[in-house]
Amino acid sequence: MRIAIAISTVTAGVTAPAAGGNTLAAIITDFTRDENIFDVQQTVPLTGTCDAEADGLVIEARMVESDGTPIHDWQPVATASGTSWSGAFDPTAENDGAWGYFEARVAASTVTPDRMTKKSAIGRGIANFVQSDGLLGTYITTGADDPDPDIPTSGAVQIYLGSGTRRTITNASPGSVGLSNFAREYLTAYPGKFLVIANHQKGATSQIQLAEDDPNRPWSAEETVANAFKTDGALPGHIPSAWWHGITGLSDDGAKFLAPFYTGRTLDGTSVASAIAGGSYTINAAGSDRAIKHHLRELYPDKTVSKFVFIDHQEETGGTAPGNGKALRQGSLALNDTTDKLRRSIDAFGDALADECVDGIWGLPMFSYKLDPADLIHPVAGDAGINRLAALSARTLGALFGYEPAPSIPEIDNVTWTGSTITFNSTEGALTTPREIVGDPALSGSPTRGVVTGLQLNGSAISHRTSIDGSGNVVITMPSHIILDGDDKLSLGGGGNAGAWTAQDDIDCTALSLPVVPRPIAGSLAPYRNLRGRTVHLSTLAPATRYAPGDGTSGDIIDAADVPAASAMTFDADLIIDELEQGSGTLFERGDGGFEVGYGTQDRLLLRVKDSAGTDLLPGGDLLLFPSFFQNGERVRLTATVRLTATTGGDLKVFVDGTEVYHQVITGSHSGSLLSGDTGMGSRGSGFGNRGARRIAHYRLVHDVFLDDGDTTGVVWDLWRTAAGLVTNSATPPV
Repeated sequence: MRIAIAISTVTAGVTAPAAGGNTLAAIITDFTRDENIFDVQQTVPLTGTCDAEADGLVIEARMVESDGTPIHDWQPVATASGTSWSGAFDPTAENDGAWGYFEARVAASTVTPDRMTKKSAIGRGIANFVQSDGLLGTYITTGADDPDPDIPTSGAVQIYLGSGTRRTITNASPGSVGLSNFAREYLTAYPGKFLVIANHQKGATSQIQLAEDDPNRPWSAEETVANAFKTDGALPGHIPSAWWHGITGLSDDGAKFLAPFYTGRTLDGTSVASAIAGGSYTINAAGSDRAIKHHLRELYPDKTVSKFVFIDHQEETGGTAPGNGKALRQGSLALNDTTDKLRRSIDAFGDALADECVDGIWGLPMFSYKLDPADLIHPVAGDAGINRLAALSARTLGALFGYEPAPSIPEIDNVTWTGSTITFNSTEGALTTPREIVGDPALSGSPTRGVVTGLQLNGSAISHRTSIDGSGNVVITMPSHIILDGDDKLSLGGGGNAGAWTAQDDIDCTALSLPVVPRPIAGSLAPYRNLRGRTVHLSTLAPATRYAPGDGTSGDIIDAADVPAASAMTFDADLIIDELEQGSGTLFERGDGGFEVGYGTQDRLLLRVKDSAGTDLLPGGDLLLFPSFFQNGERVRLTATVRLTATTGGDLKVFVDGTEVYHQVITGSHSGSLLSGDTGMGSRGSGFGNRGARRIAHYRLVHDVFLDDGDTTGVVWDLWRTAAGLVTNSATPPV
């Protein structure tokens, strides 16, 4: 289909054509380069010459295919002045798959119109600001050329990179694998469309650096890209930005800084462009003065055409190596908190700056792709990683341009809680995983691994306890020692690109086993929608009474006589740790460090073992283990078991949720028995803290028993403490 639109209105400032014909000629000046793409929201600048007798007459222009078939019909563009004319063509629609040539004539002339020799198209143009990840980040646009490209329409997608050189994406010159797949997805999904991109990209840099003209992100490099893009008068219709990671340090002042950086105006609309042009505008953000030496409107000043649009990192479920603990998790939450505040503040920058922005924040489902195991932040090569992010970038732009409705983001719905299971689905469709959709092989490794990742119970990863039933419901089954109650909460996604993936199951398979809703699109690399991340669902069960360690007056302290001297001992608890940032704490202690289990700085597990003579038997006295076994609010079952053999040697083992996570061989001579004394839970007053656990379902203690495999089945516990009370010498809990 070709689009031919008659224009009856006369461009402002252009005199209406006189009735009757004439034989006057107009010449149109050619563009400086071939295959220009202009955004449909802009007017295309045209110039030329004409016969002297045409002075004061209307000049008309149109666009045609090479065979003369009209694409955009005649419209008045200028009034001749002497022997020259200058004006602009106002397209009302995009080209439909065909390159065109502008023609010009004097209105009502019978002379054959003059035609440019260089072709062009009306489509979409963007100026994209990004780092290494995100919308068309460097991981997509860099790398060796795709050895097996499949570009449906050669040249219909173009991109300007750092050097300012235009890359026209064709099967003969496809660019990187990611870029080639971006073009394939875009042109397959939106056939006949044209797209040109000014990609302002550099990894590991921030808006602060660009605003301050930092040598690592110099302003001159952005001018090079913008000026190349704007050759022959092209303008971006949108200026997307998915550029968030570099500004988290600005906290609440993020929008305060970004408003003048983007627009040259403060959040209340006050212009500071002249101050910036005069050298810099200083703004205090997060307690530091920031010198804004440039703003983006210097590059793209026409705010009636070039609108900012902010691509939010919705559904972030990024990654980091295990063992980094709370610091990175808090960092990711800080990122999300800052991003949310920026969304609220930058969404059209408020009413004062709404004229510069597209309403709303567009969502690119970040980190819904497979991560590179080298850093667990960026996409891995291949269809599950870089190519999927490329496809998501294409689909995000298509939705932004209105080519298809912006896909809704499926939610976790209909969460059903029992004492032993959690079940949920989505009203958007039956749940599955990308692994099932694309036919990837089943997970290898431990047979206990489930099919769904990214879920947490009270902040602790539970991927090894998940499955999908035949109706598309995700089912989470608790191990026998955990009974769910009203204090529990289910969440999906741990935050930004730090601290979310901590369970090895999640790290191994990441996005391939996230819960998704299928989105069948033939040939697409984005055939599913990820569930909205960073969501929390509270239990609907009745809250249960829990034993809470106190000040030593509520059964916390057990006389030494109740726990005889022993050469072996096992401590077991189902508990949730809290307030870890306030320092170390004791969970259990036998005597004065005879056998102590607690937590130390940076969320490490603290262990101490002494013999009856008071000799420390572990390296350094206090053993602080990495990776972290405790994180704020996480529910775990912890089993610590120790034995001394004869008068030399022994073993210390730690199990979390029944899995051995640590084994320390005790070497050297000792007395053969553990230091005796009162036994305390959380608050013996031994100087190691008195908060301990926020919530304990049970703690148990048995002497002279070492659990080599961590299996507590059938153990007769010396002490068993739950909310129902304290029992001794029992294999069953208090009623």
